[in-house]
Amino acid sequence: MGKYFKYAIGEILLVVIGILIALSINNWNETRKEQALELDYLIGIKTDLEDDLPNIERRINVILSRISALHKIDSTFARGIETHDISLDTIKLTWMFNRGQFNRLTMGSYTALTTNASAGLIQNTELLQSIQNLYESRYPGSLSVYEDLKRREEYVGWKYAKEIKSSTIQAFFIDNLNHDEVLADFNFYYRQKGLMYNHLNRQLDDMQKIIDDINTELNNRK
Repeated sequence: MGKYFKYAIGEILLVVIGILIALSINNWNETRKEQALELDYLIGIKTDLEDDLPNIERRINVILSRISALHKIDSTFARGIETHDISLDTIKLTWMFNRGQFNRLTMGSYTALTTNASAGLIQNTELLQSIQNLYESRYPGSLSVYEDLKRREEYVGWKYAKEIKSSTIQAFFIDNLNHDEVLADFNFYYRQKGLMYNHLNRQLDDMQKIIDDINTELNNRK
């Protein structure tokens, strides 16, 4: 009977060892799948940001051109922003009074990450926090500033609708009998543009840093 007992114990041990090996292989496969999925999310977010960068850069340059134009009209405006020299001769007043469209970020990869409750797959917690901060805080902040700018533009547009359609920059800003009032209204409006400019620059810096950090992360996994 002792012989059969030892044989049974041996069989049980073999079964246990087989189960442990199977579990180990299964866990290894699951880890590999999760790591592959993590990289897919990171590559997707990186691609989305790289696609969005040129649009943000163009919007920043357009806003800066308009801020620079008002700075040329009133040199006390836009302090703290490095404006560039711009000729007012070819600029139409309607161009000055145009907020442009808001550049929405491509959210596909980040939405998939959060919708599938997969944020925990991102092993680099600092990188994850940067990504979450961009999409949940910085980007909504830029949108909020844009909405404030839109409301201010609607007010100024209603108040000066006729002049904006027909006046030149010289006639509207310089020769206008209500010169001080006009400048005060547009100064406030353009301060909102300055705020938009600063927000977009910070957003752009965040986007570029995340791209760089993802590239570093991908290189470290090779």
